Amino acid sequence: MDKESKSSKIEQIDSDLEVFRSEVQPIHIAMNPKLLQAATSGDKIILDKLLQQEDFSFGASVGEIAIPVPEDAATQQDASCLLGVTLGGNTVLHIVASRGYLELAKEICNKERSLLAATNMRRETPLHCAARAGNDKMVSLIIEVIHQVLNDIEARRVLRATNKNEDNALHEAAKYDHMHVAEILMEEDAELASMLNNGGMSPLYLAIVTGSLNVAKALLRSSSWEKALSPAYYAGPNDETALHRAIFISQGN
Repeated sequence: MDKESKSSKIEQIDSDLEVFRSEVQPIHIAMNPKLLQAATSGDKIILDKLLQQEDFSFGASVGEIAIPVPEDAATQQDASCLLGVTLGGNTVLHIVASRGYLELAKEICNKERSLLAATNMRRETPLHCAARAGNDKMVSLIIEVIHQVLNDIEARRVLRATNKNEDNALHEAAKYDHMHVAEILMEEDAELASMLNNGGMSPLYLAIVTGSLNVAKALLRSSSWEKALSPAYYAGPNDETALHRAIFISQGN
């Protein structure tokens, strides 16, 4: 990927992670600027130095926090430095998950496992961000860590988490035609394919509507699809199915 394309992709990720200021309800801890620098640049040296500082200072004004912490921890040093968030409610794990920094993600998850389930202002988890960015290795890592540190119920809750549009991680992969991500998610939890978003669309239907044909093919040929087979697997709005939509599109309408 050339520098211009890479820069454009990063700008899109940054845009996706932002929200309007009017949507933010200030509570708790803002992310330390040095931590934000480490997350956006992938600088593990900076991250390691911050995590080694016992008297870590947040170094930023009070902002938004997506993870519940004691009220009196917001201005004290007994809260983890990793609990700070950006204006859009993104944790450090949201940011590195979007950018594909695997080593940073491993260290962050080991230090603060609650970030796996943390949601930003759009109710997106780090898994949503990794899926949307098409980072299949990051998706695999998050799934691996989820199983290592969470019990089965909590792991399933994180895997099936939905955002404000009620999209799960498979919906995100479907929207952007990230075939390998879709395959990983289907292998892990086939029931993701039967979840409908607030538009009444299954991931398969959404893939067809958005022209994500690689994902659509992957979902149909998945060895796990029989586990998820139900009317919801093909569902779309107004009693329409993925097959209806595919025929409609093929006819040029």
